[in-house]
Amino acid sequence: MKERGIILNHELAGMAYSGELTQLRIVAQKTMKLKNPDVCDFYTDGIIDDRQNFFRYPYGGVGDRIWIRESFRPDSMVYKADGDRTAPRFGIGGWLNPGEMPRWASRTTMDIVEVRLQRLHDMSEADAAAMGSDVIEIMNLWDRTVPHIEHRYHTNPLTWVYDLEII
Repeated sequence: MKERGIILNHELAGMAYSGELTQLRIVAQKTMKLKNPDVCDFYTDGIIDDRQNFFRYPYGGVGDRIWIRESFRPDSMVYKADGDRTAPRFGIGGWLNPGEMPRWASRTTMDIVEVRLQRLHDMSEADAAAMGSDVIEIMNLWDRTVPHIEHRYHTNPLTWVYDLEII
């Protein structure tokens, strides 16, 4: 079992902490084109599609764990997802970037119970509910949080779907 940190914005981190978020979607990036996948047995940390493209799991496979990295104030252990936005932006007593969060400060750890590749438009209402909303709101949230135009909702990107369970 491996543990990896994943950076979430304060909105998603709050949903994960409260238990509303039990599914994450991450844009899938093709790692390599395989010439002969039958010869190699070390491709166990990803999925090979029907065109022999290999996609490596970005945050681990089934049985691994992810811990949520979010903005927080180390002086008082206040988390931005909890709604307190009064701290100064930088400096002593300010918010730390989620990328600076050490493992010990994370308050949410989740087991990965299923991983699959799926086009974003193939998301069901049940999937959207597991992401804490409905399909329309997920569509808007996706476009607000995904930085690259080629991965926006209307392009129907291939995504990793992580089904999670809070521990």
